Amino acid sequence: MEKFGYICPECGKGTIKETTVINCQTKINNYPFIVPKAIVGVCDSCGAKNFDPQERERWVNLYNSGLEAKRVFLKAEQILHIRKKLGLNMEDFASLIGCTRQSIYNWEKKNRRIAQSRMADVIIKLLDECLNKGKVDVLSFLAQELKHLGVEIKIKPDVVTIVTSEKYETFICSEEEYAQNYMKPQGCLGFSPKLKTVS
Repeated sequence: MEKFGYICPECGKGTIKETTVINCQTKINNYPFIVPKAIVGVCDSCGAKNFDPQERERWVNLYNSGLEAKRVFLKAEQILHIRKKLGLNMEDFASLIGCTRQSIYNWEKKNRRIAQSRMADVIIKLLDECLNKGKVDVLSFLAQELKHLGVEIKIKPDVVTIVTSEKYETFICSEEEYAQNYMKPQGCLGFSPKLKTVS
């Protein structure tokens, strides 16, 4: 089946023709990415671009493979190792991070076809960071993860979040003000400066 060769949906005059674009700049999941060799449909009249869903899927797979190769995404064996460190079976681990048992099974397969979503990847990394360090500055951790993707964000410095075994409490103050004015709750797992959560 031919991917292109149809009338342009933009101008209605031209024909969408297959074009090879070298170093095509795009975004995958809202993150900048360059596809080394992309197949794009371009109108021979108005220049409008059209994208084949299978080609877009190929770009996503290239993007995910690149992240895995650069160690931005966790590999299958790393996910398995983190789950085992937590002492959880697949079903409980899936419940903990908000996905299905089948997803965990797929992500832990050595010959997996598709990596976990970035959100799942970050949650699993955050769990590992908590296991290794105890207290984690969540916003700084997330901002650092974004840097691996070529995105930098500025975070407001005056929000402190207390993470306890029972609840999250948010204080709009500096870390020093918190230390002076608020008692650390019993059972506190630590606090993470600069993180704002919903109570």
